[in-house]
Amino acid sequence: MGINQESDVLQSMLRQVIDGLAEVQTRAKYLPDRDIYELKREISDILEICHEEMSHLKTSQNQIELIQAMIGNQSGGYAEARSPLLPTATLATNLSSGLSLNSVVTQSFSNNVPSPRFFNQSPATLDDELRSADELGIKPIKVGESGFDDIINEGTVKWAVTKNLELLVIPKFLDVNNEIYHTVITRGQPVLAAGEAEIVGSNGSYILLKISNHSGHFQPTSESLELGITAFRQQGVDISHYDREGAIRLAET
Repeated sequence: MGINQESDVLQSMLRQVIDGLAEVQTRAKYLPDRDIYELKREISDILEICHEEMSHLKTSQNQIELIQAMIGNQSGGYAEARSPLLPTATLATNLSSGLSLNSVVTQSFSNNVPSPRFFNQSPATLDDELRSADELGIKPIKVGESGFDDIINEGTVKWAVTKNLELLVIPKFLDVNNEIYHTVITRGQPVLAAGEAEIVGSNGSYILLKISNHSGHFQPTSESLELGITAFRQQGVDISHYDREGAIRLAET
């Protein structure tokens, strides 16, 4: 069974648990008050845990998708990756022993995360680059966070996918005299992918116009661009309108 299919099965199992507990809550309304209070409290606690685990599972599924993109890039294509998740019976055993669903899922594929492939090619200037960015108050942010709208609407942004599979962005320029370097995003640590992008939008609605793998410091391959595109899509950025020809052209310069 593939990764996405396995994740869908787990989500379906959680939904069945949630639906079953909701039915119990409905039927419990007819019990005497002295019997129902404790039952209601326990059900509410379990439902809260289930909803949290559903959210964690979705996050894990996004991470798995990024890993699949990396596997495809490393093999030169997009071969279907076999699921690194544990068999369902083993999952049930681990869950019954007290491990959270997110812990079980993360443990099962963490060893398959590709190592960062792109390293800073200009380490001698790192201290000056970080010092300058700190003085200017430049900090990497995620899609949709406070300040993201201002950055994208002021011009080109620089982006990177970190070794923790996080997509972070910074402005390319603070002004005409101050270019911000990719190394600021990870404090010089290696990346899985990096480049530049042009994005428009506001208040959670964003459209990707252009994207490239241009980074003089990390020098990522054009194949790694797919990982960046996947990461932006996962963060809710509309990638259906960007000029793929333009992106490829930029990636090859």
